[in-house]
Formats: sequence, structure tokens, C-alpha cells
Amino acid sequence: MIDREYFRVERIAVAGSRTSASLADEGEPAPGLQYLFVAGGAARIAGPSFEAVELPWEAWWAVPAASPEFVVEDLGSLDLMRITPRWPGEDR
Repeated sequence: MIDREYFRVERIAVAGSRTSASLADEGEPAPGLQYLFVAGGAARIAGPSFEAVELPWEAWWAVPAASPEFVVEDLGSLDLMRITPRWPGEDR
């Protein structure tokens, strides 16, 4: 959707559920800081090392670079956005 010098915003399709590893584009560098935004519907984020969190419409979830694996579940009509920072000079 938006790919600028300092950040990228993209819509992520979630049909049922997706793993955290599947959120990145093919060829994207190692996972880093990212933000997930529920632009519509609702989601649940769950992982083996933390309690599940439900995210209603307009909720944000900050995912640190060292985040454990997790799964994003569609709780109904989920429209998920992913925002990733870019650093000047980083290849796109």
C-alpha cells in the first residue's frame, strides 16, 4: 500500500489464521520491529509463551524484533495492516 523511505504499510490477508513467520514478504530481511493494526473486524494473537490477546477494531499490537512465535487469528471480518519501519539507506 505505502512504501516510503522511513516506513512501509501493507494489508495482510488472514484467512482463518497466519503464523508470525508468514507475515513477512519473501526475501524480507530478518524480522524486526513491526506494528499490527486492526483496521476492521477483530483478531486474536496467541503464542506458546504468552496468554492470548484479543484485538478489537482499531487496536494496535507492537511486535518487538525478538518476539516469540505467534499466530494471528481472524475473529470475524479481519482487515489487518502491518507497519514496518525502514532505516535510511536500507534496500527495499
